[in-house]
Amino acid sequence: MTRKEKSVGLWRLVRSFFSGHKEARISKEQKGKAEQAAEDGRLQDAPESPKVSAKRHETQPSTGEPERVDLLPGLSITTRVVYRVSEEEKRVRELMKTATALSDTDPNAAVETFREAAALVLRTGTDYGVAPFLRVPRYLQQASRQEEAWEEFQRLLKDGYPNMQKGKEARHQMESAVYDKMRLFLQREKRLEEAVLYGVRSIIAGVRVWTVPTGTRRHRLESEVPKIREREQERLRSSESHRMKRLQHEQAKETLDTQLTKLLKRARLQPCHDEALSLLCEWANDLPEADDVAYEAKFQKVLG
Repeated sequence: MTRKEKSVGLWRLVRSFFSGHKEARISKEQKGKAEQAAEDGRLQDAPESPKVSAKRHETQPSTGEPERVDLLPGLSITTRVVYRVSEEEKRVRELMKTATALSDTDPNAAVETFREAAALVLRTGTDYGVAPFLRVPRYLQQASRQEEAWEEFQRLLKDGYPNMQKGKEARHQMESAVYDKMRLFLQREKRLEEAVLYGVRSIIAGVRVWTVPTGTRRHRLESEVPKIREREQERLRSSESHRMKRLQHEQAKETLDTQLTKLLKRARLQPCHDEALSLLCEWANDLPEADDVAYEAKFQKVLG
């Protein structure tokens, strides 16, 4: 492709983008003021989206704040994106809120209410993160249904939660959160040594998150606009550099020591601190190839 052809292709790309942006603006201006005001009011009254450990889902409502988008050096636009909340999502949030309100007075009803919400989540296609679904084991424990609570943890570890993102990174994030709640469950049951082991599992799963290399993504216009491809590749290199720094931090002895000390103190197992820390550091730095079963067996011996 000649230089002239590249310039023409770039100009067509920019012109089509601004043309679409102009049409969207004109369409919005044609709406009646009363209709627009009512629509804005509904968006302002919409409940806040649930917090997600990984990312906000694209169908959740934004704040509507302007966002600057850089196309090329010296070429950028400012746009505002507003997402509408579906009726299913509104109902999910109402049910989750109701379940939380019932949890102290009627945990059995809270469980059933939340399960109704979970069934609707599948229809929304929204990734709410694992945190909301970890409330069910807590409600079951409050209702003295410990076996069912433990089965719920196991089900999450095996099958994940509704609409969970695919990939190793999402899987490890979910496992770290579930293991940590299992630790809290065991602490409430006064099974303190077991709680330490599940706390260690949570730590290791958390480190594994950062062992997953940054995925290689391809811009849909890279064959037409080399400069955009270069910008994307630069962002990928930056993301990978950040991942490596975070992995080094998570594997550092000081980081692991801080987390392990809290676990051992709660279980009154401080005497085995040094040996346990040495083993945990070896385990974390042997990831992702580490044999978790073998390391876990060694850790159990250290805990006695």
